[in-house]
Amino acid sequence: IPIKGTGLAANGALLAQGETDAHWMITSGPGITSPQPAVSSFVSSPYIRTPQAGWVWVNSSGRAGIEQYYEFSRDVDIGTADPSSVMLTGDWAADNFGEVYLNGAPATGTGRLVLPRGDVKNLPAANAFAITSGLRPGVNTLSFRVTDTGAPGGLLAWNLRVVPKR
Repeated sequence: IPIKGTGLAANGALLAQGETDAHWMITSGPGITSPQPAVSSFVSSPYIRTPQAGWVWVNSSGRAGIEQYYEFSRDVDIGTADPSSVMLTGDWAADNFGEVYLNGAPATGTGRLVLPRGDVKNLPAANAFAITSGLRPGVNTLSFRVTDTGAPGGLLAWNLRVVPKR
């Protein structure tokens, strides 16, 4: 089951800077009182780039709350699949650091589910992960909590899919 990454239009094309991403909602963070769509933001060196997704943030400039996390969330429907037989995989990058959550709790699995403060690989590289437990039947909520330590901030998530466990 493929899942749209960040910064994509309904047809899968990359959003232009400043366009809202209807698939990803900012559900908490400084100044967030109700869910609002993520916004396609800047891209500059040394940020990783991929044609499969675009960077998003609270606004197009990448400037917002510092040293407090923003939570970017989207629903993932696994349908009638047995949750114990599938996993959610993907790649992500963050400026500056963050953690993957599933259904409101830190995700469990393998790979880079946490991008630690100060790690230089957080934004210029693909950080692969697999969530191997915690999925529920039907709709689940995938979230990334990202903290910026100084503008700009951003989140990039791509290659997201629900696949059979190996």
